[in-house]
Amino acid sequence: MEGAVALFGLIAWTGVLGNGTQPLDSCLQGSPVRAFNAESEQIPFRTRSPWILYSYGGRSAVVLGSKELRRGGGLAIQYERPDPKMKSEDGHPGSLVLELYYEGTHGGRIGTPISVRLDAVGITASALYRWNTKLAGIQYYIDLGWGIQAGNRTTRDLGSRINSTPLFGVGLSIGSPENELLVGLRFKHISNGGSVEDNNGQNQVVITLGRRI
Repeated sequence: MEGAVALFGLIAWTGVLGNGTQPLDSCLQGSPVRAFNAESEQIPFRTRSPWILYSYGGRSAVVLGSKELRRGGGLAIQYERPDPKMKSEDGHPGSLVLELYYEGTHGGRIGTPISVRLDAVGITASALYRWNTKLAGIQYYIDLGWGIQAGNRTTRDLGSRINSTPLFGVGLSIGSPENELLVGLRFKHISNGGSVEDNNGQNQVVITLGRRI
């Protein structure tokens, strides 16, 4: 899994370099679509695909009652669209992001030599917000979401195979709207919400890489 994540990252980065990264204003010159202003509107989706290929890799953090140390990663497909309901309290526009993913991790309880593999699939829905930086073609973003995950087995920290997955992420958006690269850091909590008595929960900290396609 780690090798697949690294290969996907290399392909995504090569694609961005090959097409060039341009300031967003220059990408929209000569187009009837107005230039992007992060304080008032999203980049118009007529200039880009709503689909994003996404990968991540990292490890669990032994905090908040967790007993296991697990490592691994995942692959996902995301669909993003602007949504008026996602506006922040100060009126900043946001997007709705739907994600379908597979992830594989391996590890076990700290202090024991036993390593158990866990394969899981899940879906999430999140709100994504972008802001401009002083560098042309670069924005930073925040995403907040929640989802559900189904695993092929239980573990020391996950007492049930079906779990909820609240998440929080930050990162950078690099490149033109049509050729966007997303690099970030995400925290995801996995637990059954107390529906099963054994509910230590797992806390993932992963590096994320996405490429608009």
